[in-house]
Amino acid sequence: MSATTKPSRREQRAQAQHFIDTLEGTAFPNSKRIYIEGSQPDIRIPMREIQLSQTLIGGSKDNPQFEENEAVPVYDTSWPIW
Repeated sequence: MSATTKPSRREQRAQAQHFIDTLEGTAFPNSKRIYIEGSQPDIRIPMREIQLSQTLIGGSKDNPQFEENEAVPVYDTSWPIW
């Protein structure tokens, strides 16, 4: 059997810091960024419009019938606003 050594606390901290330093944001699948205008023309609310998949409503295995679903807007907190 080969014994594996546990990284030291210093190595664990270095690995954690490397992870944080190289962390990147990724795009959300099936969504796009939109803005909803507020009560003032210069106020825009960041939203994310999420496209939903179709819903199976019937049919057969060889010929399924699907129904489209509307996109759902949700408040987007992923980016700073300024």
